[in-house]
Amino acid sequence: MDLEKLEKLVHRFNEGEWEEFSVHFNDNLELFINIINKYGLLGMIDPLNPVLQDEQNLILYKLINLDPERWTHFIAEKVINSDITIRNGKYYLHLRDREDLSELFYHGNRESTRNLVSSMFKEDWWEPYWDTTNDVYNDVIEELTPENYNKVKNRSFKELNGKSILTSTKLLETLSNGEDEIVVNKENFEKMFDDEETCRYLLKKELDDIRGDLDSIHNNAYNNAYTDEFYEKVWSELDTFFVGRPIDHSSPIPNSDKKRYWEEIEIKNLQKDLQDFLYAYKNEGYYTLEYNGTYMGMLKEGMDSGVWEWLDFRIPDYPDFRKVTEYINDSISDYF
Repeated sequence: MDLEKLEKLVHRFNEGEWEEFSVHFNDNLELFINIINKYGLLGMIDPLNPVLQDEQNLILYKLINLDPERWTHFIAEKVINSDITIRNGKYYLHLRDREDLSELFYHGNRESTRNLVSSMFKEDWWEPYWDTTNDVYNDVIEELTPENYNKVKNRSFKELNGKSILTSTKLLETLSNGEDEIVVNKENFEKMFDDEETCRYLLKKELDDIRGDLDSIHNNAYNNAYTDEFYEKVWSELDTFFVGRPIDHSSPIPNSDKKRYWEEIEIKNLQKDLQDFLYAYKNEGYYTLEYNGTYMGMLKEGMDSGVWEWLDFRIPDYPDFRKVTEYINDSISDYF
């Protein structure tokens, strides 16, 4: 094809006259773009020309595949720049709040993954369970290491030493020789605490503070074990698009003693994300990257249409029992 004539067609294309000569290219815009690229004329097209809005996705798709580094930078800087920061050759998603990331999670299940992730991010101390045990003997005492068991036993002895208690268990009746009460001392306490029935009685009737501490230990351990597993699943999903964890930033507000706070997280592979999206939307003019102007908007639109799957994972019903036991034993020294 004559180069001069082809240049004139490119000018006409830029004026929005594609339909007037498209028949010469079988009404195939992609064919036309391939030809002008072959002749080195693709650079004549401004992908952000308003009259080319319907063709924008296809044009950008061709450009980013011809020169990925250049056009990834161009799109990040000129097209979806509302929530992207470019620094040291890397691309970062600007977050008003970390909770924004929850919008990438599936929201159609009964107990929405998105809602739970949102709760996790928006609370400084996320505690999904508030009443985790009604049996501290079974759930805490029996899970203690020998060393920690002795710590609880020693503090319990200090609180009961010299105190007269009712003989409400078989062991206490035996130790008291049938009396209604017995005075706790060093000799008899060892047997009392090591006997399950008696230990349960002491925790319920005589050791309110210790029972309360054991309850708190279990509650914290249970919630920490659950949230650790939940956090791991959340970040494992987010690793699909991002690297590492969000970084906190702040800057002074002019003429004020206050600061502006925001977070950024590194985008894992912006080039591939753009190529995936533009390929899927190359023949669709109703949604352009420029129209939304954000990376997050692109991801959510792409997830809605199946370019990517919504981030999701199986929500655990309970924490890992082994983790709960580990955390219980790790925290005993804070109380005993």
